[in-house]
This record gives sequence, structure tokens and C-alpha cells, in this order.
Amino acid sequence: MGRTATGQQRPCIGATRLPAPRYTVYCVDSCPARAHRYGVVALSLSECFPSNLRRQRRLAKLTQEKLAHRAGLHRNVVGLLERGEQSPTLRTIDRLAEALGIPPRDLLSEIAD
Repeated sequence: MGRTATGQQRPCIGATRLPAPRYTVYCVDSCPARAHRYGVVALSLSECFPSNLRRQRRLAKLTQEKLAHRAGLHRNVVGLLERGEQSPTLRTIDRLAEALGIPPRDLLSEIAD
């Protein structure tokens, strides 16, 4: 694509539009630049954890309150964690994983579609 004098994009002559690439989403904290180079959208753990927690809780058919009770946490904490408004400690991750009956890595791994 070329640019006009006003800075707007214009298609080059004979150019064809390609479909948008599909990306696999991984949690990559170590090197986001390298992840983008290989076509991977890099997400930090703070972006992966909330959606993984919510997904796992729903798969276990638990309310936020029931999960908090099982994990020995205050009922508001699960909501704060799922919205990404609070960062979990390692102890909290371990408690939540145990309450859900899953290994802690499932709360920190790539986001599944």
C-alpha cells in the first residue's frame, strides 16, 4: 500500500487484499518481540490468568462464591481476579487450582479457544 500526500493509505496498482492472518494465542512473558516475529500474539500472564480462571470455574460449574469458599478466599477476590483487577499470589493460584481440581499450570498456560 502506498500513501497519499495527506498520509492516507491507498492500494498499489495491481495489489490484491489478502485475508487477515490467523494467530495462535500464547502466554509469552520472556520475549514478546520474538513471539510477534513468529506470528504469535504474545500475552502476559496477567492477561491469560483471568480468562483461564473464569473458563475453568465455569467448566467446574461453580459460582464465584462457591469457588472462593472452596479455596478459602473472600468471595470478592475471585471476581477481582477474573476481571484482572487484582494480581494473584502463588499461594492464591495454588489454592484456586486445588479447589478446581486442576494443576496450577492450567491457570497460567495458553488461552484455549
